[in-house]
Amino acid sequence: MFISLIPLHACWAKKGPDIYKLASQSVYLVEVFDQSSTKPISKGSAVALSHDTLVTNCHVLTNGFRFYIADDEDHFVATVLKHFYSQDVCLLLVQGVKLHPSSYKSSNQVAIGDQAYALGSPLGLSRSFTQGIISQKHFINGNVYYQTDSDIYPVSSGGGLFDENANLIGITSAAILPKESQGAIGMAISIDLLIPYINGNRFSEMKDEPPSPSNLQQANLKKLIRQRSNILNRM
Repeated sequence: MFISLIPLHACWAKKGPDIYKLASQSVYLVEVFDQSSTKPISKGSAVALSHDTLVTNCHVLTNGFRFYIADDEDHFVATVLKHFYSQDVCLLLVQGVKLHPSSYKSSNQVAIGDQAYALGSPLGLSRSFTQGIISQKHFINGNVYYQTDSDIYPVSSGGGLFDENANLIGITSAAILPKESQGAIGMAISIDLLIPYINGNRFSEMKDEPPSPSNLQQANLKKLIRQRSNILNRM
């Protein structure tokens, strides 16, 4: 008698539309205004970590004075709760709406070759969804970064990277465009540094690290990746 063995993860994994339905509830468009502008000076994405707190990349908020979270046609005022500039991670606090945080998973539960789904707002096109895999895991600045072939566009910063069960595993942070290639290398920082604060909604305990020349230099992920690539190419 022939018995077909199906890997357990295949039984648990969700289909693309189901992943999108779950994950998209926690991803929002961020609109950034300066003191005088009536139109956004930039846009990005943010992912809900609790019912009133979101995470985005600090560089999304650059030169901003007023910030709004957009959920379809509704807009809500957001304020910066915490800066963690050396990792390019900032937290936003929003009032007037109950956010829908996603479940999450640490990097030690993510393997190279796992399915990965990116959700963000390239060019302001909110909740755009792409599929790929975890191509590699890099240890940079004391944190794990995922390299993925899920399409992460240069203006998708602050969006979410999710696994096959719609668990949040990373924040999409950069799209690196090699000169020799037409395609971009997508990078996302793992949520490992945020997990201690997600548990128990303890974001107020997270240290506030304002911008400084050294922090901004440390957070320049594209430059760090290119430096690492140059080192590897010379080996």
